[in-house]
Amino acid sequence: MSSPVISLVVPTYNTAKTVSNLIETIRVQTNQSYEIIVVDGCSDDDTLKIFNASDVNISKIISEKDEGIYDAINKVISLAIGDLINVIGADDKFSNKYVFDNVISSYRNHKADIYAGRTIHLNADESTEYRLDSAYNYGALLNGIPFCHNAMFATKEAYKKIGLYDLKYKICADANWVHRAILSDLTCHRIDEDVIEFSMTGTSSTDTETLFGETYATIQTNFPVLLVDEARYLFEATRGWADCDQVLPILEKYPEEKLLHDAIMCNFIVSDGQVNLRKNEMHDSLLRLNNKRQSILRKSAKKLKSIIGI
Repeated sequence: MSSPVISLVVPTYNTAKTVSNLIETIRVQTNQSYEIIVVDGCSDDDTLKIFNASDVNISKIISEKDEGIYDAINKVISLAIGDLINVIGADDKFSNKYVFDNVISSYRNHKADIYAGRTIHLNADESTEYRLDSAYNYGALLNGIPFCHNAMFATKEAYKKIGLYDLKYKICADANWVHRAILSDLTCHRIDEDVIEFSMTGTSSTDTETLFGETYATIQTNFPVLLVDEARYLFEATRGWADCDQVLPILEKYPEEKLLHDAIMCNFIVSDGQVNLRKNEMHDSLLRLNNKRQSILRKSAKKLKSIIGI
């Protein structure tokens, strides 16, 4: 039997209520070239019993205490034998039965280090909406992870180059890993298909205090010169949640920080003498700036170009 193309890493802890849904979306895949590695934090419910009774391709089940989800994931990355590694939560699901076919086709036809597809958010009220992904470029160093981590399939070589997840982050270790990949010039191919249905009831979505605190910390890791308030502001401005009037003063404060300038320029697109805030590249959703802001930015465009050096 040939080695699987995809290795699925499934971290679990007392997930008996949801994991059967994930297992079913794996079982029906039209392409069965996968393995599952379950890494469990000593569940005391029926989580492991459900996996053991299933008919999916489980290669390993490890159950032992860990220091959090990323510690669990780090323990088993080296055990994966597939060409691509995907980490998926036990309360998430694959979007349809063709996901593995689409991923493997992309892998075989497009050389890259990382492959990432579209994500559907499953809200607590059972409504759904597409995640607004962003570009995989320096801009992500300011605006967070450009795609859902669970919709990412990274090569084994990518993990060898970038290393494991940084355990100082309880939630944003995934964003930090992707940022390190961007800074290391790893390539990403975007799969224009639905891949994941991501539950918005997990810790990464509900513990907003930790989420935002770590988000600002990852930005400061990328740009050590920034104060935490500057990191917060730039994150909010690139997301369209804050006025962008302070972007120019920050650029002026750090004229030698080329990477910071490049990251800002990936979010604030210069064209036709104007600076427009691009909220999201994948969906071409441009934030509509009010007339006052447009006037300010038009007057500042020439100055911004000279600061950036274009």
